[in-house]
Amino acid sequence: MFNYFFSKSDIEDGRQLAAAAHPDRNTAIDLCEAAARQHAMNPGTVSFSRFIDLGVVEHPNGRTRVQSTFTAESAIGLEAKFSITCLADTSGLIEANVQQIAK
Repeated sequence: MFNYFFSKSDIEDGRQLAAAAHPDRNTAIDLCEAAARQHAMNPGTVSFSRFIDLGVVEHPNGRTRVQSTFTAESAIGLEAKFSITCLADTSGLIEANVQQIAK
């Protein structure tokens, strides 16, 4: 369920009411992977999970949530694992949240 806001003139003008468009699934995943690289100290060491830990949900409001994990090395070469959750729409990335996963 979601809210769709329209005016009386939208109806009177015969405007078609339609659900919001979603970004392409691969585009949403690419945006999230790019966000993971931006958050990493060593972007070249990021290994983003596109299969095992990946979840993609399209919301009725046109936004797509991507959840995944990635590993990256610290400045001193120690590898750490992170979870990332991104929210995107057809205009691009809205937000990205990254948390380190404790071992």
